[in-house]
Amino acid sequence: MDLTPDTNETTEEENHEIDFFWLVANIFAIISLLEEKFGPTAVEQIVMVATAMENSMRAEAEKTE
Repeated sequence: MDLTPDTNETTEEENHEIDFFWLVANIFAIISLLEEKFGPTAVEQIVMVATAMENSMRAEAEKTE
């Protein structure tokens, strides 16, 4: 498996492209597995922590703008 970066010329945007459908699907899959293993309370705690993290990240981003 070759883990070295591709040396072809690409733009910054191409290097940082994210497949949001894949990302969201995987997040929900992980949450679903955690709910099966630990119950709905685990999902509530995950959402609570994620919301706090999101708010913190947005506040930090606003400071740097």
